[in-house]
Amino acid sequence: MGEENGPIIVDWRNMSRYSAIPLEYSFIDKCEVIPGKKASGTKAASSQDWYFKIHFPGDPVMPGVFLMEALQQTGTLVVTTMPEIQDKIMMFQGCRSMHIYKPVRPGDTFRTYVSLRSFSEGIASFRGEVRRDDGEPGELICSMDFTLALPEKAVKVREKIDWGEVAPEVSIGYKDMDDFLADPMEYRFIDRVSVGGDRRVRGIKTASTLDWFFKMHYPGDPSMPECILLEALMQTGVFAVTTMPEITEKKMIFQSCDSCEVFGAVRPGDTIMTLAELRSYRRGIAKYGGMICSADGMLICRAAFTLVLRNSVPLPRMGR
Repeated sequence: MGEENGPIIVDWRNMSRYSAIPLEYSFIDKCEVIPGKKASGTKAASSQDWYFKIHFPGDPVMPGVFLMEALQQTGTLVVTTMPEIQDKIMMFQGCRSMHIYKPVRPGDTFRTYVSLRSFSEGIASFRGEVRRDDGEPGELICSMDFTLALPEKAVKVREKIDWGEVAPEVSIGYKDMDDFLADPMEYRFIDRVSVGGDRRVRGIKTASTLDWFFKMHYPGDPSMPECILLEALMQTGVFAVTTMPEITEKKMIFQSCDSCEVFGAVRPGDTIMTLAELRSYRRGIAKYGGMICSADGMLICRAAFTLVLRNSVPLPRMGR
């Protein structure tokens, strides 16, 4: 189907034809798709959306990683609506130049804009933006360059990581995490952490069959969403700052991701180890490098990202 025939309209009535994501984990309500070219989705952020109850209590904001997921889901439809494509799944391979400029609150409506830059041998490269639905074009909320792959073409690197030892100055279990992390237990993706004097933090997480995301992310073939892997790494990094004696704020905001690469899947019962290294910290802006590996040391994910202490500096402003 070409652009001359008009876009394909994808919504709750036919979403399952093109996507394996259930409605409970869909971050777009409706999408207009030109197969193999581009797509534009809409999302009304309702006060009833489940994530507002846990991120953050009393100060509800849509997790930045879910803005990334909204763009991924929009990009997936650009490919899976192509007549020659039989798959309904596209695996996130990585991103670069991802920035968040504005928060999304209950009652906001936003649009996703995704263009396919290249598609070869099952690997698709995209440019995406999230904009407030307040005009043409609306105010910029998020931008990202990213790559998705058909399942059989997804990169699987079996690289063993030797990240050395983290000599802990502080060991923190679930009972004490509330003192340093604003995310409640329902939205916490690390079970315990060790914070070194060099501001390297190591976390551990055992993925349970009862974890809520396994019920939503590809039922029948459950895996930990890639955006949640990034969230686990960022939550690990938070402790490098909030355990500093002079810091009284425990809420850190996701601002940008310079690079993220995903090499493997996390299944129910798997144990993962996260390592976040604070590379620089100045005036509330924290820059990190980090990685996630399996219990036997095999690389799953690596990323470079920036977090900002709430109220320390404003998010960068962008024009329309």
